[in-house]
Amino acid sequence: MHDRKNRAWIEQIRPLVAQYGDSLKNSLAKIYETPWPTEPIRVDTVMYADWAGAYTTVNPTRVTISTNEPAEAGALEMIFHESSHGMMDKVEDAIDTAAKAQNPPFQPGSLWHAVLFYTAGALVAKQIPGYVPLADRIGLWKRAWPDPARALMEQDWGAHMDGKTGLEPALTKLVADLASQPHAH
Repeated sequence: MHDRKNRAWIEQIRPLVAQYGDSLKNSLAKIYETPWPTEPIRVDTVMYADWAGAYTTVNPTRVTISTNEPAEAGALEMIFHESSHGMMDKVEDAIDTAAKAQNPPFQPGSLWHAVLFYTAGALVAKQIPGYVPLADRIGLWKRAWPDPARALMEQDWGAHMDGKTGLEPALTKLVADLASQPHAH
């Protein structure tokens, strides 16, 4: 029964990956300034992945995703979100460098994951009209990175995504802007 459900889910998501996959992987590689892996990224489908519905191991990048979620744009976002975990070294290094230089009043350890959530969601929303990114839809910004983190992400990281600034300057500005907030976390 699980195998049948997993295979049906794969067949449902396959057209979205075929339609948007190349654009998403090329955009992610450009934004993260890291080549997309040369070896295929294996995506294992299972009934239960973990509490979040998906997780990734790296070296090599391998995604595990629950088929309990509908095979639609949200699943497409999660596939590419999870696939991006193997591409975050430059983002993490830039955030760490900016944090050391600015000594912000918060721990920047999960900021790279906010960047990842924002990036994958924004790219899918750009491709699919009316799509609401997962982090917005489930209230993740309010729970994990309170205001004004999302607005600053859009402003500072969005400038990099739009090609207006480099990765390191965008993340340095993001850390500085977050640090200047009265309720920085």
